[in-house]
This record gives sequence, C-alpha cells and structure tokens, in this order.
Amino acid sequence: MIGKNPWFIFIILFFTSFNYTNSQQNRIGGSLLYNFSNKGFGLGLRAEFPVKQINLLEGISVVPQVAYYPSFNTIHEFYIGSSVNLNAYVYGRWTFYGLLNISYNGWINNENTEYRTGNFSNFELDLGLGVNRKLFKCLYPFLELRYSFIWNDPVLHLGMMYTLHCDRRGMVKCSKIPPQPEFFKQ
Repeated sequence: MIGKNPWFIFIILFFTSFNYTNSQQNRIGGSLLYNFSNKGFGLGLRAEFPVKQINLLEGISVVPQVAYYPSFNTIHEFYIGSSVNLNAYVYGRWTFYGLLNISYNGWINNENTEYRTGNFSNFELDLGLGVNRKLFKCLYPFLELRYSFIWNDPVLHLGMMYTLHCDRRGMVKCSKIPPQPEFFKQ
C-alpha cells in the first residue's frame, strides 16, 4: 500500500498527531530554507503538535511540513512530510532538539537537469539538530540544520513559529484551572 500511495506515511503521521497532542501548545509557522549543495533557496510551512507529557528527555513533537524550492533554483522541487522532534535539553527560554524527517519529494525539473539523478517521485529521510527560543511571549524563532541521506545535501531551516491560543501575556489558557470568582474581579 505504501508503494502505491506515497502520501500514506504523511497522512498517518499528520492525522494521528491530533489525537496525541496537547492542543494548548500547538504552533504554526514558516521558514526560509537554504540547500548548501545546490545553493538553492526555498520556503516552508509547518505546524507543531507536542505529544502529551511523557518521561523521555524533555518531550516529543510531531511536525508536519511542506517545503517548496521555486523554479529559479537548479533543482525545482517540493517536499511534503513530517518530522519527529525530540527535545533533548531546555535551558531557560532555549530548547535544543534532534529530529528525524520523512518526506515525499516531487522533483519537478528532474528531466531537465543533470545535477543529480532521480525520478519525479522520491522519498526523503533527514536527520538533524535544531534550536528554538521563546520570544515575545508567543513567538518561537528556530534554526535547524538537516542532512538528507537520499541526496547527500545539508539544508538549513530558519523560521518562526506562533503558539495558537496564546493571549497577550504569553499564557495559554488551561481548561484545568477554574475561572476566577466574580468577587475577585473587582
């Protein structure tokens, strides 16, 4: 089934992540990408769904994402996939993490370039390291360096994430805390 439907892995990871996440800490964002091997620039969109509290280092997040390298690059392509981020170390507002990314790659100009060999449809496997920092209460800039085992390419991701349901004080509403009684609000 996976060989006939390349979207299978992405769809399973994306929709199962909704069942196992803390919806109060979900984030959305975008990134600029730079591929060091072919000197290509791209754009990415992503969402981050933290897995419910577990006792494994600092936590795990499922991060579905898309990326697009426009036609002005040597390699014109897009990626649709998902990462699993393992937060390894938290220091103040900084979080350091490792990641494993599995993606479907659509190489649009594969017939018009001799830069590398491959088909239109490919699967991608990346390992990488990343860091993010809480900034302005609800924003999280991040930097990731990934290495593609299929194309032997290092890729840099620089972006920003926004925490959904975040109020102006940077707090996320928690359904477990009862509302404040009316006589305290005066």
